[in-house]
Amino acid sequence: MRSLFTVAALMSVTLAASQDRADDVPADAGTTRGRVQWLTSAQMQADFDLMRHALEEAHPGLYRYSTKTQMDREFDAQREKLSRPMAKEQFGMVVAQTLASIRCGHTRMHWDRELEAAIRNGRSFPLRVEFEGSRLMVVLNQTADDRTIRPGMELVSVNGHPIAELAKQFWAVTYADGDIETTKRRGIAQDFAKDYFWLVGRPEDFTVTAIDPSSGKAVESKLAGVTETQRKANQNPVNDVMLAGLARVRGEAYDKFSLSFLKDPDIAKVRIPSFTGDKYPRWIEDTFGVLREKGTKTL
Repeated sequence: MRSLFTVAALMSVTLAASQDRADDVPADAGTTRGRVQWLTSAQMQADFDLMRHALEEAHPGLYRYSTKTQMDREFDAQREKLSRPMAKEQFGMVVAQTLASIRCGHTRMHWDRELEAAIRNGRSFPLRVEFEGSRLMVVLNQTADDRTIRPGMELVSVNGHPIAELAKQFWAVTYADGDIETTKRRGIAQDFAKDYFWLVGRPEDFTVTAIDPSSGKAVESKLAGVTETQRKANQNPVNDVMLAGLARVRGEAYDKFSLSFLKDPDIAKVRIPSFTGDKYPRWIEDTFGVLREKGTKTL
């Protein structure tokens, strides 16, 4: 319970509402200009110090992968970045990098409601991707009807940014346990559109360069960004073969909690697609009740 409390407390750090400004701080720091909320050094440092204090006081694994000296050095280096006013998103980047440096898979920064809404309602990168080794591959083209970029292509660049450069930038804010690189790559792939929106920019369109595996040649296409509603609603025919293949691999029970027996009652197989949802607590309790009653030995 302590670790759950720690994560909830740390992720609830809020930005100070107001602070006295020094003479050398721009007059609009600490205010909203256009769509950008600017923060003073004093505001950010106060929040950062509160976060550090909470981590040092309550995080059960703060020094699991780094010594205290190493973490102190990381905290100090990140805090030094807060010597000038920043946009709130830039401050978020500093916080996310600091938390990622702990290398704890249960400690991360969550975006605030404003950024979540902006990402959800704004136009973002329209491709679903996954890593294959160090290569970033197209899984689904979530535009309405573009057929130039197809599942199975390797992404080379987005709006002139090489994929290796983007992956390095996103790597620094992505959390994972220890030095598990596969978890980092999975996180980057899952949040690629959101991280691009947050860390790189918010263009309406994306010029994508990809390698066609059938010819080995580079293909360039300009894709319109999509909102989250459009992403879910679009039924691009270019994805049909990929979706059919995924359905065969996953099977009907892919997104369902399930209990089966490979050798009843000795060997059981439990499938848990996620650890969230209203039904999960009751399901897991009932399932392990069945296993106890049967005397199952291996799970």
